[in-house]
Amino acid sequence: MADELDDLELAILRAIVNWRIEPPETGNRHDLGMAAISKVHVEQGGGTDDWYALKQRMPHAMETLILRGYLDEDTAEATPKGRAILNR
Repeated sequence: MADELDDLELAILRAIVNWRIEPPETGNRHDLGMAAISKVHVEQGGGTDDWYALKQRMPHAMETLILRGYLDEDTAEATPKGRAILNR
């Protein structure tokens, strides 16, 4: 299905919601994404190479979450669509 999330996108959304990561004062989605992948990286028990891979893929994942309507960028909260996919 074209509107499904990949594993990283889902992990980032889950991290933002579960850890209640606040939107940064800068309003920068990159900063929000970095905070989220820090949690994802720890949860996955990753090493240095894993960190760089996450960091490289994060901007696209954040863009997907926001532009497809899974995450409210201003509040850093899952939208109804985002909550629905987390509850599956």
